[in-house]
Amino acid sequence: MMSPVEEGVLTEWETDLSLDTALGLLAEKRCRDIVYHLQEETTPIPIADLAKQIADAESQESSTAPSDLQDSIQTHVHQLHIPKLADADVVVFHRNDNTVELGENAPCIIAIWNTVSDVPGPDDK
Repeated sequence: MMSPVEEGVLTEWETDLSLDTALGLLAEKRCRDIVYHLQEETTPIPIADLAKQIADAESQESSTAPSDLQDSIQTHVHQLHIPKLADADVVVFHRNDNTVELGENAPCIIAIWNTVSDVPGPDDK
């Protein structure tokens, strides 16, 4: 599979999102989780539903029950991660109905993420 750079998707920035901001957001697992889960949605979803999806995924990686994680995740997602992603126009937060969807800069973040995900790290052999 060709990376977005090889396909020419990232030949130039079509966004005002800086590389530092993009990489800063991608450095945070929960921000990546939010973008990942929102890619599968065609309409805005409630933050509570998004938090449940993230809690379910995280509970598979640890021994913590999803219900124990969900409240904590919902608080962090709502108060910390959604505002960061919204400030960068990666997501759109609809305050009136407490829903979220991918924003204008989401394709840029996704393209960078897909590109760097294909780069082998020091632990890859």
